[in-house]
Amino acid sequence: MLKVVIKNKRKAALAEKTVYQYHYTNWPDHGTPDHPLPVIHFVKKSSAANPPDGGPIVVHCR
Repeated sequence: MLKVVIKNKRKAALAEKTVYQYHYTNWPDHGTPDHPLPVIHFVKKSSAANPPDGGPIVVHCR
């Protein structure tokens, strides 16, 4: 997990956002994982870390 704090110096009231980046490192370069359970565990753990007012989760691949 990588934590990044983004600050807006121009608007003090909306000055800070915290972004957490989760990186799943066991996905093979080609194809799909052999077993789905580690992926499901990763999704559940990262989703549970998102607070109710945290906004959307963004997913991307390389």
